[in-house]
Amino acid sequence: MRSYPALISLGASAGLVAVCVVLALTGCSPAATRSPAAPAGCAQPGAASDAVVAPGAVGSAPEVTFTTPLTAANTERTVMTVGTGAPVQTGDYVELGVAFYNGRTGAKIDARGFGPGTSGLDTGAPVRVNLAAPDGTLLAILKGVTCSTVGSRVAVVASPVDAWGAQENIELDLHANDNVVIVVDVLTAAATAPVATDVPATGAPDTNVG
Repeated sequence: MRSYPALISLGASAGLVAVCVVLALTGCSPAATRSPAAPAGCAQPGAASDAVVAPGAVGSAPEVTFTTPLTAANTERTVMTVGTGAPVQTGDYVELGVAFYNGRTGAKIDARGFGPGTSGLDTGAPVRVNLAAPDGTLLAILKGVTCSTVGSRVAVVASPVDAWGAQENIELDLHANDNVVIVVDVLTAAATAPVATDVPATGAPDTNVG
């Protein structure tokens, strides 16, 4: 059985950043009806998220710039491109392009889901998240996605606790109080899981289980 990428977390080993970990679909099924996403779970725009610039077409790798250090006490969210597709629902399976940056230094941490040439172990395949069972998914990602429409590009300035926790990561030069800047492209959303057609890139570890 193929597994479904539903956990966006961070690990580092031998210089490689593994941003997507998989969670098996066993025991999971889409909601019978699609309920609207709860606005209360969305981060609000702020000066920090408004300061992120990421031009380009949704689905293409963004050229992200912002003045460092970029800080926010709470996670902020600004929609840079408003998609014309359907609103994302809480029971949806979504496909995303996601790019991560260190808010203190501006350094790129990782990016995936933007097609060939994107860094990351999956060589550009979309990041898939099951919003019906989001346990373990970065809270900052959920706050950026669940209030969006398909086709949107969203800038999220994540507080440490909404990213990977308020702890130092020496390899990635992340201090305990560093914000993480995340640019998210909402590529697709559906009430049922898409058929998995991706295969691991040559030489990349197979993170599918089950």
